[in-house]
Amino acid sequence: MALLWPGFAAAQEMTVEERIGAAESILLAVDEQARVCIETLAESANSVQPEECAGFLTSIDGDVLAGYLEHCAELKQWRDAYVENPPPAGPDSERDRQRLVGVERVCGENALRQRTEFVAAAFDELNERLSRRASGLSLQRRIGELEFRSTLGGWQNELDVTNSNRRVRSETLQQFDQLEEELIRQQINRPRQVQY
Repeated sequence: MALLWPGFAAAQEMTVEERIGAAESILLAVDEQARVCIETLAESANSVQPEECAGFLTSIDGDVLAGYLEHCAELKQWRDAYVENPPPAGPDSERDRQRLVGVERVCGENALRQRTEFVAAAFDELNERLSRRASGLSLQRRIGELEFRSTLGGWQNELDVTNSNRRVRSETLQQFDQLEEELIRQQINRPRQVQY
């Protein structure tokens, strides 16, 4: 349960490995829904009914993909902190290298497209069918199509903004810490006046 819903996982604080596994599980779940969608579409010739791909559409336009984005945001934050301040070489170096590879594998650029077999095909097929029938779609259905496209296309932008905000917050905290250290150094180095 914690793998798909990071809000639940936040109360339990997940390790980097658990987050990598959770993000990977989400990709597999979305890919499975896309496979089911493609099979259903193949059986239904040219018709497009919302129920045919409801599981897939729910996966990419709901909590499942939002959970994936949240896991990836946390993983990328860990990666950035590790890269900015790498620990000295030691017995954990290989484990950390594997973690970095895992983060890139499941959350790297275009990971949704590259790490899934059916998602892009299902999306393209739905997009093509929706385009063919666009003239007959109601206004509400057209709005749904645009939301569908923007959700899949915009997930990377949302993740980038989240990472940017976290990086700025991290840099601000780091500057504050440096200022605080400098003030402490100045207080320590200030000559003390002896009172008689």
